[in-house]
Amino acid sequence: MKKTFAQCMKSQWTPAKAVESVDLENQTIIITGANSGLGFASALDFARLNPGKLIMACRSEERGRAALASM
Repeated sequence: MKKTFAQCMKSQWTPAKAVESVDLENQTIIITGANSGLGFASALDFARLNPGKLIMACRSEERGRAALASM
């Protein structure tokens, strides 16, 4: 379905709905830049969805460990 320009612009300003619940029990999730910003927020969201493995990829081991400790 094609969107009009107005519909496209409206969709950019409308917040996306959060995923209520998905069971990721046997899934491996890899998030880059997971120690801050959007990567950290994504890691928090995926952590609550019960992944089998959550890999937080960070350039600095020290900052990665600090982010993990603050979860």
